[in-house]
Amino acid sequence: MVKALRWVAYITIGIAFIGGILAGNLLAPEPKFSFEDKGFAWGYMIMFWVSGGISGIFTLGFASLLEHIENLSSKVDNIEASITKKIADPPRTSAELISDLSKNSNYM
Repeated sequence: MVKALRWVAYITIGIAFIGGILAGNLLAPEPKFSFEDKGFAWGYMIMFWVSGGISGIFTLGFASLLEHIENLSSKVDNIEASITKKIADPPRTSAELISDLSKNSNYM
């Protein structure tokens, strides 16, 4: 889902870039005389670029938040699995506990 959301952000930025250029060309004021060239509406282009860039950045930020939430969820699942495994293990005898302590301890 995170990859799809990132692609949506990149596509949004790309469409805003292309749409800004098209809007600048299409929404330009008509010339007064037929021999004049049609101008370019820089304001519309910048408006499209800024709005598309902000939308894309917010979408990328939301995708990174979801990625972090997925990582936290997997860590919690791993911790939960290890705890349930330890709980499900049969109890050890005191001799086994002492031997484990002596193997892991630097004092003996």
